Parts: sequence; structure tokens; C-alpha cells
Amino acid sequence: MKRLTAILLMIASLTACGGEKEEKLWSQGEKAQESFEEVAAEGEPEQEDSPNEKRNVVPLEVLLADQYLEEWSETESGEWDETYTKQEKNKEFEQYSNDSMEYLLPLAQDAYGDEKEFDSSSFYPFSGDSELSVQRGDNLIVSVREDFYEYSGGVHSIYGIIGMNYDSATGDVLLITDVLTDISSLPTLLSEKIIAVYGDEYESYDSLQGYLEEEYGPEDYNWTMSYQGITFYFNPYEIASYAEGIIQTTLWFDEIQELIKAEYTDVPKGGYAMTLPLGYDIDVDLDPLDGKRDSILVSSFYQTEEDEEYGSLTLRIAKNDTYCEGPGYGYEFISYLVCTQEQDKERYYLYVESIQENDYSILRVYDLNQEEIRWEDIA
Repeated sequence: MKRLTAILLMIASLTACGGEKEEKLWSQGEKAQESFEEVAAEGEPEQEDSPNEKRNVVPLEVLLADQYLEEWSETESGEWDETYTKQEKNKEFEQYSNDSMEYLLPLAQDAYGDEKEFDSSSFYPFSGDSELSVQRGDNLIVSVREDFYEYSGGVHSIYGIIGMNYDSATGDVLLITDVLTDISSLPTLLSEKIIAVYGDEYESYDSLQGYLEEEYGPEDYNWTMSYQGITFYFNPYEIASYAEGIIQTTLWFDEIQELIKAEYTDVPKGGYAMTLPLGYDIDVDLDPLDGKRDSILVSSFYQTEEDEEYGSLTLRIAKNDTYCEGPGYGYEFISYLVCTQEQDKERYYLYVESIQENDYSILRVYDLNQEEIRWEDIA
């Protein structure tokens, strides 16, 4: 089975929250559009001496849609709602999915023959999967992270992360040189941070700086941007072996003040939200005054064999060395990191939606501002 998650660059409404506007964060359709217009109309007058007000960074909503393609011996890939194919980027995703199907199908047929029934203990389907999460979306940049997986035979699958960054006004792809004034120091900055984290275990990073200087140009860097920094990704085989997995590191804005173009460091008034991929650590600075960076991990697991049989997952949340499991369960979890500005101070919350039987949904809010992770259900 091939699954494609398409990005819809139909940017319609605010995804920021805070105070009285919290309800508008999660509204959809016409109500969301009304929220955008109301907030824009209620905005305070621009101050001539405030560059942030002049740039007026406005958070936007980026809609995502799923496409599933299932195939064994047929060549027809199936249809999906034509309203989702109007954007050029969606057509690219659809074409990529169809191309992947054409590539995987004959390989699977050669490996397994024409039979449709197999011993489940030995059958490993040839498949591809792609999940998208919006790391940042505003009137300057839409930054999307794609977590992909593919198996097409052999000893192991291939997986990785792809950063996709677009100019919100034009839809053009942004290169790292579009957001940084100079990239000549990137090999040094990246290699120093990577070696500091991985160097004790992997001696191969000793030559990383020279490799990046020789092999990486503006179009080769793989990155996403948040409101705190730029995260760079190196997938298996790029700078290390498959066994070492995905290598990632974040250059925080306060570390690259002389390199990052100033407009990208502004934070929208009221706050913002970003979607989180499940099962991966996300770098975030929950308290800029405590002198340390933080890591958030949202994942799920089966508590019992019976849970696995019925697909019932338990939620696990980790903030640095603090863990929280549950409460509750679901067949799917969708999580958002939400930043609000309360009394001139940023506060962080985790919104997690759990999908249960008959598409019943529960939204839980986790407070990340205390040492202990706290939660509350929202009806």
C-alpha cells in the first residue's frame, strides 16, 4: 500500500491562540476565515519605531489532506477529491505517489508472485508512507517537515526526513540562502554541534566540516524553520551509516543573529502553533531564561498484546527527562505544540487529539510550563 499525505497551500486563517481568541484557533471553514478578518481588523496601529509591527508577521493555517493508494495487481491508482488537486504542489505529490506505485508494484510481483494470500509472519509488503507536519506557517514562510518510509526489498527499509520551505506570497521554494545572508560558516557551525552530540560515539564525524564544505551547496541543505531556529537534517547514508539513523541539529536564532535575516526572527503577536510528528524528538526552548534548550517527544505504544491486536495505542509524552503516559488511548494521535503570549511571557502547551472508536475524538491539553506535565480534557 502506498500512502501519500498531500500539502494544501490553501492558507486561510490564523492558527495562533491566546486569551479570548483561543476558540478561533481551532475553528474551521467560514468561521476560520471570519477569525482571520476579525483579528486583522482589530490589530493595533503600527508603530514607526517597531520593526516587528512594520513586518506584521501573521500566522496562517496550512491544510493537510491524506491520500491512500492500495494496489496489488491492478495498475489503476484510484481517485481522490478533485478540489485537492487545484494547487500545483498537490499535483506534484500525486505524481510522485503514482510514480512510486509503478516502481514498487513490479518489484513486489517479482518477489511474491501473483498470489494475494501469504503467511503473515513472512510477508513484508512493498510500500511507501509519507507524513507531513507544519513547523511554521505565516505570511513570510511555510515550512513543512515530511517523514517518509519506503520498503522495496532488501535487508531493510529506507526512511528519512525532508524539509520543504516555501515563500508564502509566491509559493516559490526557499533555499537556505533565501533566509541566511551568508552560508559560508554553515559547515563549521553544523559540524561543531553534530560532533558535540554524536562525536563520542561516531568518530567518522571528525571530517564532517570538510565534507560539508566540498559537497553541500545552497540546494543540498535539508532544513525546516520554526520561530526559534533552523533545524538541519541528515538522513541515513548522507553523512553516516544507516545504523546511525537520522542526524539532526538546530541552529537557534540567538546563535546565528548575524546570519539570519531579521524578519524571520519575529514571533506573531498572540502566539502560534505547530504540528508535531509522532515518534521524533523536537527541539524547542520552553524557557529562554533558564539557560538550557528542551526536547519534546510525543509517541505511542501498545501496552498489551490485546491492545496490539485491536490497534489500541497508549500515548506517551516526554519533556527532556520527564515522562507522562496517558491518560486514555486511541487508534491515532494528532499533536500540536502551542505557544501563547501571556503578560509578555511565552507559555507552551501540548494539544493532543486522540481518535477512538467510531471516529470519537478527545482533545487533551498538556501544560509544559511546570516541571511535571499536567493535562486537562476539553469537551
